[in-house]
Amino acid sequence: MRCFTPFAALAAVWTGLSRAQQYVGEVIPNSLPPVGNAEITYFKIPGVLDKNKTAAANLTLINYYSHGQDGNRIVESKIKRAVIIIHGLNRDPGTYQSNMQSALAQVTTPGINFDNVVVMSPYFTNGDDKGTGYPWNASAATSKSYTSALVWKGSQWSAGANNQYPTVSQNTSSYFVLDTLVRYFDDKTLFPNMNQIVVAGHSLGAQTVHRYAALGQRLGTISPVTYWVANPNSFIWMDTSRPLPTTGCPTYDNYRDGYSNFTAYPMTYGQALVNQGRPAILANYNSKQVAHARGLLDTGDDSSGCEPGTTGINRNERFFNFIKAFPISCPDPAGRNCDTADLVNMGHDGGGMMAVPAGRARLFEDNFNGDGKRAYDFGYPRQQAGDDPFPDPALNSTSASVNNNTYAGNMTYAGCYSDSANSRSFPIQLFDNSSTTTEFCTAACASQGYSVAGMEYSSQCWCSSAMTYQAQRVIEGSCNMGCAGNSTEMCGGISRLSVYSNGTPKILPPPSMPETINGNWYSQGCLTEASDGSRALAGPSSAGNFMTLEYCANFCKGQRYFGVEYGAECYCASTISPLANLTNTGECSMTCANNTLEYCGASYRLTLYVDTTYTAPTTTSNAQGSTPTGSGVPVADCPASNNTIVAANGKNFIVECGTDHVGQDLTSATVSSFRACIDLCSSTAQCVDAAFLGSACYLKMGVGDAVNSPNVWGARLVSSTSTSTTSTVSATASATPVTCPASNGTVYTGTSGQRFAIECDVDHQGGDLNVLQVANFQGCIDACDKTASCVDVSFAGASTCYLKSVLGSAGSAPGILGAKLVPPSPASSTTSASFTSTTSSASASPTLLACPASNGTTYVSGGRAFLIECDTDHYGGDISSATVANFQGCVDLCSSTPQCVDVSLSGSACYLKQSLGPAGNAPGIWGAKSVTLPATTSTTSTTSTTSFSSSSSTSATTSAAPTPASCPGSNNTVFTASSGQRFLIECFVDRAGGDFASTTVDNFTQCIECNWWRQQQSQRLGRKVDRRRSVNNFVDYFDHSDDLNHVVLYKRIFHDDFFIYIHCADHDVFEYIDDSDHNVLKHDVNSDHFQHHVFHHVHYKLHDEHIYSLYYHINKLHDQHIYSSHHYINNIHHKHYLIDYPSPAYDNLEHLLLHYLLNNNNHFKHLPALWNKLRGLLH
Repeated sequence: MRCFTPFAALAAVWTGLSRAQQYVGEVIPNSLPPVGNAEITYFKIPGVLDKNKTAAANLTLINYYSHGQDGNRIVESKIKRAVIIIHGLNRDPGTYQSNMQSALAQVTTPGINFDNVVVMSPYFTNGDDKGTGYPWNASAATSKSYTSALVWKGSQWSAGANNQYPTVSQNTSSYFVLDTLVRYFDDKTLFPNMNQIVVAGHSLGAQTVHRYAALGQRLGTISPVTYWVANPNSFIWMDTSRPLPTTGCPTYDNYRDGYSNFTAYPMTYGQALVNQGRPAILANYNSKQVAHARGLLDTGDDSSGCEPGTTGINRNERFFNFIKAFPISCPDPAGRNCDTADLVNMGHDGGGMMAVPAGRARLFEDNFNGDGKRAYDFGYPRQQAGDDPFPDPALNSTSASVNNNTYAGNMTYAGCYSDSANSRSFPIQLFDNSSTTTEFCTAACASQGYSVAGMEYSSQCWCSSAMTYQAQRVIEGSCNMGCAGNSTEMCGGISRLSVYSNGTPKILPPPSMPETINGNWYSQGCLTEASDGSRALAGPSSAGNFMTLEYCANFCKGQRYFGVEYGAECYCASTISPLANLTNTGECSMTCANNTLEYCGASYRLTLYVDTTYTAPTTTSNAQGSTPTGSGVPVADCPASNNTIVAANGKNFIVECGTDHVGQDLTSATVSSFRACIDLCSSTAQCVDAAFLGSACYLKMGVGDAVNSPNVWGARLVSSTSTSTTSTVSATASATPVTCPASNGTVYTGTSGQRFAIECDVDHQGGDLNVLQVANFQGCIDACDKTASCVDVSFAGASTCYLKSVLGSAGSAPGILGAKLVPPSPASSTTSASFTSTTSSASASPTLLACPASNGTTYVSGGRAFLIECDTDHYGGDISSATVANFQGCVDLCSSTPQCVDVSLSGSACYLKQSLGPAGNAPGIWGAKSVTLPATTSTTSTTSTTSFSSSSSTSATTSAAPTPASCPGSNNTVFTASSGQRFLIECFVDRAGGDFASTTVDNFTQCIECNWWRQQQSQRLGRKVDRRRSVNNFVDYFDHSDDLNHVVLYKRIFHDDFFIYIHCADHDVFEYIDDSDHNVLKHDVNSDHFQHHVFHHVHYKLHDEHIYSLYYHINKLHDQHIYSSHHYINNIHHKHYLIDYPSPAYDNLEHLLLHYLLNNNNHFKHLPALWNKLRGLLH
């Protein structure tokens, strides 16, 4: 039996080719707009046979069709070229017909005109066109679309889908329609002089043409066919690789972007080709002649899904990535598969792309007379290797030049690399600064010991010694932003980094979930949090930017499980919530805060590990519920015996109620009791675990993963020694009982004189020395006092006392009563901060360090000075950690450690650091960094606290002039200004916001001295500003300026301040007026700094910190609309537009924004609307 395929159906159709014809389709009522020198007409499309070879009804394609020069229908025998132009997403064929005819009218080559070139624009209608593009009877029960007009669903026509109307014939692919049109124009009986057929598209129309070139049949036409692809938003990829990460985009290769899931798409066209595989598709594509038209200024992105983002950040980058992955070529310029690539200085403008010389050449002139002549590639210099398949030998085809200089740290330019908020290429952002240049950033990174530097968004500086695995080299054109401090240099772009490196930049391998951590912790996969909102691991926890899997394993020592969540949160427990579940390991996708090579969970997901050597805390076999029998053998029962040790035949078993270990079954038997099951295991040589269910006893040869099984009673072998005897220690009661919470924060002195700090609801992890039964909390502390190696206790329940030999990390533990040994103060240091004590009181320290009281002061210990930074943590550089009594003890420890330059105190955990990383806001962290006091300052005591806000009373200053400040030489030193004010130098650090003025100075020292600002303030002292006069003077000043370019005015109603920004040819003036304090700021700024001088003052007013600039986007400003000198703001508050020529003010309930772009020599006096608007704001 012969197989019937869609291709067979296509072949059958062409036995009656004459049925496909222009002008003879059904006349479909519509309201399409008229186009000059063209008519709306109706092309008859033969219906596709169904699988039963039943003839289908003929269909109608509505289209525009050009006329000849005399305005009448074109004579078919005169036509030498047919241009089929596919419309875009808005389905506006009239616009595309008009633009294409306009481009044809601009052709200057003799002999090319409307008599011998026909332009056709088919109309691919969808459901939104009902009633306008085709008739629709909403009241009809069926066949609401009752004509033969072809209608598709949504934008599926752009990918070759089958039609949805008319319902009597739903097998017609939009690509079959294009096949029909191409074959129609190739019919020599109708068009005997046809030399060239062009299928063209811009934007979504270009996506249509590109996919059609890949999937479309090799039609074997007499006339060559060119596929003109101009500025598509995405390209269909010919294999499963992608140039950018696909993490978080599982559909990246689905059809329209790749070929996965192709059979799920509502189309029959191309299935046989796709079934042959990607190489066959690529071969089919390479057999076609594709003319690429790339607008270099078209850097937009209209993607509705994540898929296009895996091939490039925008349309421009996607084009260059595509031709790099799938090279274009022109083996025979006069042949049928000569690809071309034209680079045009144009944005996303379909009409413009058609009308430029490159567009006219490809659309109308190439091979016009059938002689194979074509124009060389347009647009030089080229952008990258391989983008010039048909080079012009008279022009330089080399790529655009790049920076070949050498910078600090021997760094040279390494290329433009990808970056995004979800897949950072650099782990460390050093600063975001309006003075950023290549020199500044590379020097800053080199001074911190890094070998790779990256600049992004013109002002951001990133550093590392290796880039993360997400970093991908992209086209140079994507790094297109001038540096904020020097616009002649490139400092990256939007989510793109200009990278400089000492040698080839190292790229780290992808992160992983290691099989084992610290030897005894084994990976269990990815665990969800409990479904009821509680914690999956409800024990102790820790969090911070120091997080690694190794840290969490150490922190959770003594617990059975640890898990890390959200990159920086560590949780411990001996059991897992029954409402938590293991899930796909790919869902734990966040890297650890302090190790990007490890995965540390994700949102509500934990990277889970189990300690295979874990042993539950032991109690005696005479625990409650294990009463002796007549034979002296203790009875095991659940839940009374849970976590107790049961001895049997010289072996010890820990009872685990409600727990079963998966697999490893040895044998099973029926027994009379749980105790009998344990006895059976103890007498079986290979048995290490038993599970009792009803009367069934399962013996196991190995201990598998523990799972929650409420009806199972488990017993696991822990050792072969006899059970230790529990000892009870009685303590002499103190005069003042120690209880919680009453005694929290006090110091208890034991009988030996040792002092213990009481910590209610706190447990220090690990370090267990012994477990005792005592009378009360006080007895527990006394037991520790009498035990030589004990430094900490945890008292649980009514009598259980844990003695510890190591003070581990502190964690919240409700119900636990803790007491830690307070070490004696060193003789060389001051007395520790006082506690309330039940037996004695410590004397007060001369200087008590605490936050926020000590913030911004200096503390001197051991001859070293430290600046106190409350709620601040410096990234990385950890040497070690220790437990201390207080903040002062933490700083003292750093002072006595030679390599230590910074500390972070979290609770009682003190982290020492050997390098000063970037500062980050860290509420609850008390920081202190080492600083160098000025030479003119001498201290008279070993400990002092100095405020930077004024001269220190302990300092002895001299009249010598201060040493000039410079970076990096003066980093972390204190500079004393001539006024007596003292400033800490922070090289490569910028604190966001708070700007109130700027000026031009000769050096850093002058900037610190702030003489200019004090002069300005002194001139204004004692007078209030008349707001009306200030603005009038401001406007009058520029009313007589001949170099005015544009003005930006911004004000929020119901707020007391507004901004005026005036940009002139050689400088900018920015004014901020605040009604609340009648303060006026006005100063000149370099025009290159527009983004920063307006952005930093205005961006926090513009809808949650959005970017405001002439050259960059407003990100997230009402669904990411574009604001620039080259684009308009679309759909902002009811479709108000800001465009390149003077336009009405943008006005709404909350904002007034006025933006005039003026030509040179246009004055305010020529713009009364602007004049009145400025003065109107004064009322």
